Amino acid sequence: MRAAVAFVTRTGVELLAELLSRHPHVKELFIVARGAPITEPAALRALRDELDARVAVVVGATASRFHPKVWLLSGKDGLWVLSGSGNLTAAGLRENREQFEILHASDTASIKVQEDRFDDLTAGAVPLDEFEGSIAWRTWVEQQARRRRLAEQIADLDQAVAESHSVSRERDKEDLMRDLWDIYDKTLAAKLRKKDGAVYVPGGLRLQLEGKRGSGEPVLIVKSLCRNGTEGFGTIEENNRRDLTVESLVVDETKSYHTLFPVETHRLARERLDGFDPLRGKRT
Repeated sequence: MRAAVAFVTRTGVELLAELLSRHPHVKELFIVARGAPITEPAALRALRDELDARVAVVVGATASRFHPKVWLLSGKDGLWVLSGSGNLTAAGLRENREQFEILHASDTASIKVQEDRFDDLTAGAVPLDEFEGSIAWRTWVEQQARRRRLAEQIADLDQAVAESHSVSRERDKEDLMRDLWDIYDKTLAAKLRKKDGAVYVPGGLRLQLEGKRGSGEPVLIVKSLCRNGTEGFGTIEENNRRDLTVESLVVDETKSYHTLFPVETHRLARERLDGFDPLRGKRT
């Protein structure tokens, strides 16, 4: 088995060891990885000392461009190639949303193409035994504690961005809920007439907004109304008040919550409004 991966961590090596323990027919292992910064020196040593792997490291000015994730497994039935996005880390192999493809090459020409590709990717890699005693290796090892602290700071920054995005979405939903209640109040005040002459009351919308029918979650309410349509939409349309429709909120690109709705909801709303411009209050 040969692999060219950008990053290797100790947790990734542990997962690989677990996998190999279930497949003892893998007799030889060769791993090429980028030397720094994410790869852990201890992980490379573990590959060599615990899994008896041959290990080589891509270092120097071009190391930052080394970013493959490809595995070659040679056997009696040919060559199996696993290629994808995950590194030899716990995140890349188990936690992240990664993608991989498997290719089987059985004829000599196809096998050579894949082996040549691997050789091209790993050209210039330095055996770990040679690199381990260098000044670059010692500097790398000495920097590990600082790198971990920096990684923690970056993770904190990423979390802050994620949390701010979550807060922003919640505010957008609050804006949507206010606008839905505003539509309800305006519809009541408009005293629209149904075909039988009775005043239209959007009681179904009120029940949804109060959470007495459905989840009470504003985006889901809008999705449901756009997907299923309602008798109320027909009444509002007959009274020439499309500004009072839920669909008018969906198509209004000035609304903070405009991007919360899926493509299908946008399409249904546009089709139902048939050119109505919510900003001008009439068809364009």
